[in-house]
Amino acid sequence: MALFVGFELNQNLAELIVGKRLHDADDVFHDFVAWRDLRTYAPPGFWFPFYDLYGTHVTASGTIPQGWPSDGLPLSTAANAQYNALLVPDGQGGAIVAWNDYRFLEGMIYALRVDGAGTLEPGWPVNGQLVSTAPGVEFSPVLASDGTGGAFVAFEEIDPATSFEWVRVQQMTRAGRV
Repeated sequence: MALFVGFELNQNLAELIVGKRLHDADDVFHDFVAWRDLRTYAPPGFWFPFYDLYGTHVTASGTIPQGWPSDGLPLSTAANAQYNALLVPDGQGGAIVAWNDYRFLEGMIYALRVDGAGTLEPGWPVNGQLVSTAPGVEFSPVLASDGTGGAFVAFEEIDPATSFEWVRVQQMTRAGRV
């Protein structure tokens, strides 16, 4: 699997483009790209910008397939900031994406599944599914396919009661259930 990273500055001030060539069970390579995007700016007084996450699928010829929005599919446009998107193949021609999320101003990990046609899979809520309800600040997600259309999401968490740092793993089913 190839990983590519690039930077771009355009009318939406998109940056930190992360993509992955995903080799699926259908023996086809799928190039998915996700980026943090500044279409929504932070109001004055906030210390970090309100990044949203967008993604797209790129064909071998470098074009965006029919059905995918030309300016990116919104993966999460929830309040506050989302960033550090990671991708893993779902084995069905799509991808599962996980990211750091600050919609409630405390670090959490969210994920969602998008199919190869550019639509959210049924069962996955718009703006993503919360991966863990454990108390604490969560960050640094890592993904691995579970072989059934879902994924294992590992992440770090700081326990608010003890300040200990834990590594947790949560399975997300192909239908978006934890």
